[in-house]
Amino acid sequence: MQSQTGGHIIPAEQKSYNERLFKKGIRKYFHEARFYWLKKVLGQLKINSGEVIELGCHDGKLIRYLPFTPSIYTGYDANWENGIDLAKEEWKHHLEFHFHVCSDPAQFNPGLKKYELGVCMETMEHLPAADLAAYISKLRQSVSQYLFITVPNEKGPVFLLKYVMKRLFLKVDEPYTWRELLAASVGKTEKVERNEYGHKGFDYEKLLPFIAADFTIVSISPIPFSFLPAWMNFSVGIIAQPK
Repeated sequence: MQSQTGGHIIPAEQKSYNERLFKKGIRKYFHEARFYWLKKVLGQLKINSGEVIELGCHDGKLIRYLPFTPSIYTGYDANWENGIDLAKEEWKHHLEFHFHVCSDPAQFNPGLKKYELGVCMETMEHLPAADLAAYISKLRQSVSQYLFITVPNEKGPVFLLKYVMKRLFLKVDEPYTWRELLAASVGKTEKVERNEYGHKGFDYEKLLPFIAADFTIVSISPIPFSFLPAWMNFSVGIIAQPK
């Protein structure tokens, strides 16, 4: 396993981020599900306007899925696979949209501007443990109404299914030993060597106390199959309000 500056795992597949995850097929369905979840819960909360700040924005894809055009949108990202560069090019005619490279909590919203809504999708699993509390604290200082988070489910039978499918049909970026594979498949993530910049060993339930320190957790939702419990889904959606 190789890594770039900042700890990013170089994908084993020789394809860009959008080609890998959003071009077509079942992977597109599962990765788009988080955006449709957000659109759905925004409707349920009757939110149809506001300023938005996003941690882990990549190319600003979220903007296209929102049910409204933000009056101000500010995205922060570590610029893995040139996401910020792509965003600046794609949205260059929208002066209300801003994109910044961020690889440290101090770089995230340094002026502590308040936004009604905060979004962090499939990003917290990539943050170093030493920085996690600081990022969440900065989010609390940045958000006045709601924070929306999605993270992957990397334990239990769904994890095992995902891993087997990657071994059979794709390429594995974060290999597990047989002991780790067994431990993760029964939810014992403490027995899996954590890759702080990737998915390996991530446990969404261990993230919740960090969020709860600064936010009131409103709900925890399964994604994409709302009729199944969270532990049987591919991702988890969290709605929180700042304390």
